Amino acid sequence: MGGMLTQPPRARRQYHEAEAAAIAGARRELNSERETQAEPAERSAAPGPSKYTDLEALLAFALSGDVLFVKASYYLELKRQGRIFPRRQDLPPEACASAADIRRWGDEIRATLALRKKFTEGERAEVEEIQHGPRFPPFVVTSYAWLSPEHPDPDGRQLAEVLAPAIEWYMSERARYILGKVRAVNTSLWLGDGVNTSAAGDEAKLAAPFTPDGVDFGMFLDFTSLWQKERNQEQQAAFDRALQSMDLLYAHQETMVWRMTRLLDGYPSAKPYSDRGWVCGSVVLPLQPRRLPSSRSPSDISARPPFAQPFFETSAAQYIKPTWHTLDLGSRKAVEALSKYKGVARAPEGLARPRRDAYFHHSDQPGVIGELKDRRLPPLVPEEFAARAESKALTNGKDKQVLLDLQRAVSTTVLAGVQQMSFARLGWGGDDVALLVKALRLCHALRTLDVRGNNISGDGASQLAAAILAHPT
Repeated sequence: MGGMLTQPPRARRQYHEAEAAAIAGARRELNSERETQAEPAERSAAPGPSKYTDLEALLAFALSGDVLFVKASYYLELKRQGRIFPRRQDLPPEACASAADIRRWGDEIRATLALRKKFTEGERAEVEEIQHGPRFPPFVVTSYAWLSPEHPDPDGRQLAEVLAPAIEWYMSERARYILGKVRAVNTSLWLGDGVNTSAAGDEAKLAAPFTPDGVDFGMFLDFTSLWQKERNQEQQAAFDRALQSMDLLYAHQETMVWRMTRLLDGYPSAKPYSDRGWVCGSVVLPLQPRRLPSSRSPSDISARPPFAQPFFETSAAQYIKPTWHTLDLGSRKAVEALSKYKGVARAPEGLARPRRDAYFHHSDQPGVIGELKDRRLPPLVPEEFAARAESKALTNGKDKQVLLDLQRAVSTTVLAGVQQMSFARLGWGGDDVALLVKALRLCHALRTLDVRGNNISGDGASQLAAAILAHPT
């Protein structure tokens, strides 16, 4: 395998045709600052597997109005006031990301994609940190367990103890990248002593203004991002449409997924994150509604009690995301690392101020993100997912079959279209390689696979080499 990730011309043409049709049907005002945007196109017009790597597909969904990205700064303000998450219906206008915000975040990601392409295809392709290092993207998607059927965080502890500190840290990383106060590479390791990396450092800056808006970012959290009960007819329709595209949020290569895996004390009846198998507050449905068993429908599923679905969300986030784009906020190391942050709003100048061992410098000195980096599995093929789902908490037998149908539809579609996969430095060994080899059989378009820095040797290396040699591309 070799080569670069490119959008197939046919898929891109199909997408833009769908987007044009969507824009022609625009009818909703997203909020007081937001322009009327496109209605979602029919699923049959979607660009298929390529949507998980196509930035335009993500932006179109974010602009559709069916899902709302909330400014991360708003959650810090909630924490300051000692309040809990409101429903989407009860959000103030200033909490909502506007169309201009979403477009600006899209431009930021485009600049990152262009930078990666340049440093891969150009003369300085050896600058590995540019190509594979974290860029702290402005779209963050949360996966967490609701603590009660009525409200995901009834006393505000998940906000105060987990989410707010992570937001402050993430803003600080973005602030440093905007200023260019990062080392684009570990010069002694990657380029050799005496190599001038100032140009690389300048180009590595994040394409965002050094302002409160620039360091801010958008967050998907189901209770504030999806219409909650009681919904009017229009809100219910938007909710049902949004459920059809949750796979895009969790599996897209340019979103950052935060898994809030720690079960806070004081909730003896709550199941641990790792035991949860199904969700309702942010139910993820199959790519095609017809794949659902005939006895099930979106409204059937969305009527159930709103407990979270970490197992599926985790699996979706691990299909094709780069190494740094899925984080575990609940591990012992993560809790210790984030304890340096109080979850308060700070000016960009304060956010960018150096903190010992806190910021990302390069892959061998990653700072906090190194402690949060998920100990993730390789992509799970449907048979492996089914075996592991046996131990997860599901409401009933029908839910189990819906979950399995869902995972099969999403996993096969996501893997079929991916052209580049980065799984560097994840600590994988022989058992992980066996899972990866199974997944590679579904990756028909894959051209680049990065598994550097893992513990792959002996039989594992032989298995992987055989799979690569047998791969059609």
